Amino acid sequence: MLQSKVRSECRNIIQNGFGTSLYYLSSIVKLTDSSVSILKKKDYIHSDKKMNYVNYESKIVKKLGVALIGWPGDGKVENPGSIGLDEGLALRNALENKECRWTILTHLGRSRPSPPESDHAKEENHLPVV
Repeated sequence: MLQSKVRSECRNIIQNGFGTSLYYLSSIVKLTDSSVSILKKKDYIHSDKKMNYVNYESKIVKKLGVALIGWPGDGKVENPGSIGLDEGLALRNALENKECRWTILTHLGRSRPSPPESDHAKEENHLPVV
């Protein structure tokens, strides 16, 4: 019972933050027409987009230019429905405390190398979403 509640809370926080980051990004795209040649406006106008955990890197990070940073543990974003209670509690706490949060990536941040880069380099390649 508790595990289901924690998973649901994590999904809701993630989805709400995803929608907010797309809203902010759509505002940026509208203000700076120079990005329109690189970004497809239609990808940012719809706030009803759902989080895609399976294709997170290709559909969310690379296509939309937003990412979750600060995911607890190994940093790999995964569906909260597939993690245990302890991991879920850690994720929920990180989301509530804004240690794990959505960010808008710059062009440098969109082609993130694997393995993850240093925290300093990450800070230079994204715009925080409040």
